[in-house]
Amino acid sequence: MNKKPFCIAPVINLFLQMNTKNIGPCCAWNESDVDDGDTFEHLDWEEGSDPWKNKKLTQFRESMYTVTKYPTECIHCVKQEKAGIKTDRTAWDDVPSWFSDGTKWYPGKELDNLNKLSTLDAPMTIHYQGGNMCNLKCIMCDASNSTEWQKEIKDNKELHDYYSHDMDWSGLDIEIIKNLDTSQLRLVRLASGEPTLDPSTINFLKYLVEEGNANNIDLHVTTNATNFNKNWQELIKNFNKVNVQISCDGAHETYEYIRVPAKWNHIEKNIKKIFYSELIEYTNLITVIQPANLLSLKTWIPWFIWFHRTARCDLEVSIIDSPSHFLISVLPDDIKKDIASDMYELSDEYKFDDYENELYTQPIISLLNNHTFDPTSFEQFKKVTNILDKLRGNSLEKLAPEYYKRMFKMG
Repeated sequence: MNKKPFCIAPVINLFLQMNTKNIGPCCAWNESDVDDGDTFEHLDWEEGSDPWKNKKLTQFRESMYTVTKYPTECIHCVKQEKAGIKTDRTAWDDVPSWFSDGTKWYPGKELDNLNKLSTLDAPMTIHYQGGNMCNLKCIMCDASNSTEWQKEIKDNKELHDYYSHDMDWSGLDIEIIKNLDTSQLRLVRLASGEPTLDPSTINFLKYLVEEGNANNIDLHVTTNATNFNKNWQELIKNFNKVNVQISCDGAHETYEYIRVPAKWNHIEKNIKKIFYSELIEYTNLITVIQPANLLSLKTWIPWFIWFHRTARCDLEVSIIDSPSHFLISVLPDDIKKDIASDMYELSDEYKFDDYENELYTQPIISLLNNHTFDPTSFEQFKKVTNILDKLRGNSLEKLAPEYYKRMFKMG
């Protein structure tokens, strides 16, 4: 048996998706073993049971001490690492946590403690996805993570060929969580919808406060930064440390095109408010790389470089997984070649250091090189883009006029 698990996430973490009553070892784990580029299939949560003790999850957790390469369920992280992007497997080594006895744990440095993790009878970390309550309808999102998307799809039949529209993603009553042992929790990660507004998420945090363990728990929140009101601030005060990851897929006109109907001036102010808040231990920005911001690199990357350099804010990128009509594979080869040139020009113009090249230049070039053009998805991209631009009063043509002209006259 290896002292250090292949991936630490399944060993200490439980993924709870409340809007579908699904569980898994992490958000990207795909129980179906099939990579269709659109969905991650997780296990059903049997009502009345402790999800940590699910038989398949227990077996998978134990297998982390014997496997030497990624299991088939982990295809998402395989793709991410191939593109040079950090995954949960690599990122967990940077996330400190604690045992219930207060022993400091840092993956890779205390191997004896890591060996003890194989016998945990309750999770140390939870990745909690509540309902789909969200005040934005980002173009790469859908109804499962946004009530605004849900309304738009329901009201516009032209979207029904591309998006699911018959669903209830409101989240489950907090009673279901009470079968879960939270006594050893040291970290809770919040994502899905907008956690600062989602009733299921807020009730879960209140439950942890009422249980009396909140002051031992670190809170990691992924937010769109539209909301940082007093009620939310009062709630998060109860937790040990609060780290915030701000989803920000561009700046200026690129941001507003992707994250409808948010306004960049308001978001920029909130980013700075959160970053400098005494309540927040750490803040970083994460960008989902997708066609819209690849076609407009020069409109937003300079702001991110400026904010990183002036505020020393950490930056991160991720790859878009769905929907198929907004994957990087919709970009024709000649367009990808010119986007790569844009990236190199930005690196030269702003004199990127090693960190900035590792953050943006290398993964973006790798993503462009590793995605094969898909003509079918390309045609869908054009159709859905035209539909959404008309419905939302947006314009990819205004955002990236030269690329738009070349792409939309094809085929």
